[in-house]
Order: sequence, then structure tokens, then C-alpha cells
Amino acid sequence: MKLKNLITTLALSLLSLSAAHAAAPINDSAAKAIEVTSNYKLMPVVNLSTASAATTDPLLSGVSAGKTVWYRLPHTANTPWTFWTLTITSTTGVGSAVVYTQEDVDNPLTSLANPTSVSFAAAQGVTLSFNADVGDARPRLLMLAGTGSVQLTVRSAFTSRDFVASAFELTGNKGTLADISTKNGTVTADEPAVPNGLTISNTVWFKWTPAFNGTAAVDTNFSVLNELDGPTSFSYATPHNTVVAVYRYLSSGLAPISADDDGGYSSNSRVVFVATSGFTYYICVGTKPGTTPGNFDLNYYQANSGGEISFRGDWELPFDLGGFSEAKSPCYFKVVRRYAGNFTASATLATDPANSTATAGSDYQAFNISAAFANPSDGTDNEAWLLWNPVTIVNDNASESAERVGLKLSAPVNAVLGSEQNAYINIVDDEPTPSQNSDYFSVKYGVVRIKEDASITNTNELIGNNAASAYATISPTFTGTASGNDFVVNANPLYVNQDRLTIDINAYNDDVFEADETAEVRLAVPGNPSFTVIIEDDDAFIPSVGKLVAGLRYGGGVRMAQCYATISAKGVISGKLTMIGQTMPFVATLDRRGKASVLIVPKGRPSLHLSIAAQDATGGFKLSLFDSATNTADTVGAVLQNYIAVLNPCPEAGRYTLAGSSGTAGVSTTVLVTTKGTATLVGRLFDGTAFTTAGYVDGEGKLCAVASVFAGQGC
Repeated sequence: MKLKNLITTLALSLLSLSAAHAAAPINDSAAKAIEVTSNYKLMPVVNLSTASAATTDPLLSGVSAGKTVWYRLPHTANTPWTFWTLTITSTTGVGSAVVYTQEDVDNPLTSLANPTSVSFAAAQGVTLSFNADVGDARPRLLMLAGTGSVQLTVRSAFTSRDFVASAFELTGNKGTLADISTKNGTVTADEPAVPNGLTISNTVWFKWTPAFNGTAAVDTNFSVLNELDGPTSFSYATPHNTVVAVYRYLSSGLAPISADDDGGYSSNSRVVFVATSGFTYYICVGTKPGTTPGNFDLNYYQANSGGEISFRGDWELPFDLGGFSEAKSPCYFKVVRRYAGNFTASATLATDPANSTATAGSDYQAFNISAAFANPSDGTDNEAWLLWNPVTIVNDNASESAERVGLKLSAPVNAVLGSEQNAYINIVDDEPTPSQNSDYFSVKYGVVRIKEDASITNTNELIGNNAASAYATISPTFTGTASGNDFVVNANPLYVNQDRLTIDINAYNDDVFEADETAEVRLAVPGNPSFTVIIEDDDAFIPSVGKLVAGLRYGGGVRMAQCYATISAKGVISGKLTMIGQTMPFVATLDRRGKASVLIVPKGRPSLHLSIAAQDATGGFKLSLFDSATNTADTVGAVLQNYIAVLNPCPEAGRYTLAGSSGTAGVSTTVLVTTKGTATLVGRLFDGTAFTTAGYVDGEGKLCAVASVFAGQGC
């Protein structure tokens, strides 16, 4: 019996010894972080209890994080994901998940900053979400600290709607989301199959909980591509070839209902289904594979009527249906229907003398007709959604200004009228305009952005109406930070009866780094048209070693903060932002344009955003401190790099004594300034409280420091 007990004890001891020396995870330190290689990844379960506590790990609330495992998130210069959701599913794990930004690629472990965190507990799942600026390629590292077993799911995307788990919630029983894009959507491994055997690409997700029982519909009607979506050969009215799929949410997953490719207007999509009040439906919108992704409008509604009938202009001008030459007849305009179920519908369409400046009979032919829409289920396609209607224009020989023909909708049948019940078209005269009305000019583009490259010619257009007089020179004048030494504007003479003129704009390439410059160009012709030129510098910023100092404000301009930093030859900025009661260190790296941004998270208050931008090659910088609490920003310009070590010691070094008074109370302070430009203040406040605080001397010999007038109360 004793021998059996001894064997049992030895076995238990060996088991305990084995558990105590279980192999640590391969990613148990920041230096060994596992690279997440895709924008959707379910990582293996990891036991935090077997990890080690690396001495290089950052502290949590000033103490060791303990046992940790690390992941490097999929964010590089080639895949600059903007939105992340990290789901930590815990079985027995208890601890914290913390995301760090790696500010300096040359010092990966010592430059982890700007933590974002969430706690997790046993038998729970939590999600940590965060965003980044577009183009921000700084690596992000995730640290899981604690004990027990956890599993990580990583989702990262260009758009927040890219995943089922981050579906955008639609509100109400009817609505439209306008100008949503599929360009940055991705089909990830956790997405369900598309019903009806369809395929889909570039997906984004929505969820909708209708508060009615009956027929519901979602469609992408009147979604069109434009030149920003792909090749410039696209017509502005080229329909976006979408695919829409609808699923019902069940605890076991998403149950497919239906999907559609071309059931809406043109190649837009439409899905009709029976909805149950209070149940959630997931809606996936994407682009048909092999076609161009782009913007779309998503309409959702109870499909129990013939919908809304209204005018529609060139897709974004609902009231002004466009201008038509007097020589062109008939002129066609659009009447459209939206939010329609499988019903016919109609409305009375007529010209409206009360909203016209043109005269019926002599300028156009009046009409009063029925605009009738087909049932969408009849397969009539566009006749269910859009009707082209003509206006007959009378071409006379009179020289006159542009005139307007008013249009109106009324008396809807099986439908209602939309907000665009009245509209008009413009008749543009084709006879020469009288000279007294012609000499007035405008420019096509109000802003022209150009690059500092003399080989690139940028253009604008001067637009008039058959000039009655000739103008030998256009004589541009400049005002702003840019001048005639930075760019040149060339324009040919303007001749009689000429209605437009191309203006050439070229920047001089000076091979000197400088911030972007702006100038207003005003042209010496009637109307004094003007436009803004923004010159983008193309020279690389070359940092020089030095110090960066600035006094800033926040809290609506009533609180003070100081920025003090050093700049290395590689453009790495190491510094601190000091405000009442706390000092927050930061590390950032200036990019090729001499710019960097830092998120500052003070204790007990909303975040601050520090922006640093080089203005010239001699050490001039502009600093901006944006305060998220008050939505205000304070900007300081021409902050110089000063006191380069050894070569340029601070000329203000020494000991100073300051004194001041307030009523019968007094305050005295001793200031010690070193040759490096740092300053230490020792003294007493008005209420007698002793204090010591750090500061610095800026490039103008001004002392900058932060202290309270009364303990803990203000600056």
C-alpha cells in the first residue's frame, strides 16, 4: 500500500512538473510575434499560462504585463488596412488585449506606443475595434496578456462594412444609403455562399430588422459608375453591375433567402422577400465578377405599393433637368419610380406655365399626359423604373436669353409623389447673344492642384459667351504664399466671338524642399474670374539633427501644453507633450514629405492629435494640436530646430530668478537653463505649494514651461 501511494505521488509530481515546463508558445514576446498574413484569419487556440513574461514587454498601468503572446497585424505599405476588428474568444482565459503602434521601424521594441485595449474574462468573447488613417503604414502589434486559453480572430479592411460581423445597421422600415462603394470590399472566408448559384466580388454588408410583416425589398436602382470608379471612358450614367444577396439571421448562422444580379434598373439588382417583424436580415452587396466595382445606392423598403414617382435629373440634380439647344427637338427628360413593389403605377405629367419663363406655343409645345410604369415582375425591366419623356421645342430666329420650361407631376395612381414633384428644363438660344450680355467670363475649375514639375502642363479654362470685344492679354495677378517665382500662367489673346480659352499653368522646379504653396490667380477680363493654384512640392525632406520646441493650447484654447522633442538624422522624432499633471512621451518618424502625426492619450480626458509638418529646408515646422473633446485645433508655425548638440549650445544658459504677485500673495521661482536648452523651475505657487517642473527655451529665447497657479487648478 505504501509503495502504491509512493508511485501515485511520483506520478502526480511528474505531471505537475510537465505542466509547469510545458513548451511556451512560439510568439511569447514582441520579438517573436506571429505575422497575420491575410485580412481575415482565425488563429489557433493558445494557452497564455504556458507563456513567459518577457522583460522587453511594455508595462500595463506601470506594472509588468505578465505572461504574454504577440501577433503582428496585416498592415504594410502594400496593404494599408484602415479598419480592424479583433475578436478574442476566451474559454478559460482572463486578461487584457492591447494593440500598440510601432512608431519607429529602426527600434521595433522600444517604440511601441498609443495602446488601445480591452479586457477579457473566462467563457466570454470580446471585440477590440480601431481605425487608422488612409496610407498609415505603421505596423500594429497585438499583445494578449493573462492566463488560460484564448482564440483570436483578426479582421482588417479598407471599409468598415467589409465583414458580416461589422455589417452596417439600417434603421426604420424605409430608407436609402447613398454613395456606398464596393471598390475596397473583399470576399472573406467567413462569408456564406451566394443563393441562386450566383457569384459575387467586392462585398460589403448591412443588416436590417424590419418592424412589419409582409413583402420587403432591397435594390440598388439608379446606381451608376463614374470616372473615379475605373477607366475614364465610362459614361457618367453607366449602371453599376451589382449583385445583392439576402440572408436571415439564425443562431446557427446565416440562412440564405435569395439573391439577384440584374432584377433592378438596367444592370442594378433587386431582391424581394417576405419579412417577419423583429427578425434580422443580412444584406450583402457586391459587384458582378469581371465588371468594374464602384459606388452604389442601397434602397430598402416595405414593398406593398407602387412606390414613389418623381423627376430625376443627371443623377444628382433632381430639379434642374439640364439645358437643351433651341435647335434640338424633342428634348427628353426622366421620370423615375423608387421603393416600388410588384405593382403598376402612374401619375399625370404636364408642362407648368406657372414655373416657366418660356411661352407655350411660341417656345415649346404644352402637354398633359399619363406617365405609366410597368409591373417589375413582368420582365419589362427599365419601363418599371424609368420613363423618358419628350418636350417639343420651337426653334425661332429671335436672339434671346435662356428660358425655362416648368414641369409638374400630380394625381398619382397606386403610388405617391416623391419630393421632386416640380422640375424644369432650360432652352438655350442658338442665335448670337447681344453684345451687352456677352462680355462676362468665368473659369471652369475653382481650384487647380499642380505638382512642382516644369515638364507637366496643367490647364484651366476661361469660359464666356461669344466675346463682343477682343482682349490682347489676360494679365493674371497673384496673391498668396506662392508668387510668380513659383509658377507661371500663360493664356493666348481672346478674340471676338470666342467663347472659351485654355489657360496653361506650370510650376518652376526649384529642387528645394518646401511646404505646399497656395495662390489666387485673378484674370483681367470682365467678371474678374479667379481660381486657386495649389503647388505640391516634389522635393524630398532631408532631416537635420536638432530640437523641436513649441507652446500649444487645447481645451478650446484655455489650457496650455508644451512639445519638446529631438530629431535624428533619420527623421525620428523622440519627445514629450507636457500639460498640467502629466507628461506623455511619443516617438514618430517624419515621412518623405517631412510630416508625422501622433495620437496622445492623456489620463482622464479625451485624446489629442499632434501633427508635425516641415515647412522648409532650414528647420521650419508647423505643429497642430487637435483636441477631440472640443473639436478644435491650435496651430503654431515656424517652430525651429535649435541647439544642435555641441555645435550650437543654448545661448540663454544660466540661473534666473523670477518674481510676481497677486494681491497680497507673492510667488518666486528659480529657473536653471542648461546649454542644451532644457529648463528646470523650482519655486512656490501663490497658495504656498512648492513645485518643480521641467521646460525648455525656444529659438527666440522664450522660456516655456507648465505649472499650476494653484495646486491642480489650471495653468
